[in-house]
Amino acid sequence: MAASLIIVIIFIIIFFGLSSLIWYAFRFEVTNFQIKDRTIYLKSKKDTGNSDLKRNAAENNISNSDISKPSLKILHLSDFHLRTDFKGQKLVSFIKILSIDIYDFIFITGDMVERDNIQDELIRTLKPLKAKYGIYAVFGAHDYYNKK
Repeated sequence: MAASLIIVIIFIIIFFGLSSLIWYAFRFEVTNFQIKDRTIYLKSKKDTGNSDLKRNAAENNISNSDISKPSLKILHLSDFHLRTDFKGQKLVSFIKILSIDIYDFIFITGDMVERDNIQDELIRTLKPLKAKYGIYAVFGAHDYYNKK
């Protein structure tokens, strides 16, 4: 009797654990796209005039347009695991929104696809993105499914 009760409890724990994992992996993670705007101020040895202004701007969330130095607009994409299902279509729509703007640099850091058979879809999805100085990408573990 006690052994069967323990087996039932273990089964329930495994069932709810796997259900939570599947919900996170296939419902939440792939639809949790975010745009974060960050301003980073860099100082060189030559730069002596605006250090107080830059420090105050960073602390008070003042945009780059309020500072006389030129700025770069950088888009960083990572771990979007492109798929061909409805979750993948949400990602394609999100990237279309991002492609409205022109960036100075675009960096894509790994895990661009979920499977190795959708590289053509990946190219079609990323093609509208524009960057003045180039688009740079590195592969992640998910981009290497076919180890042949």
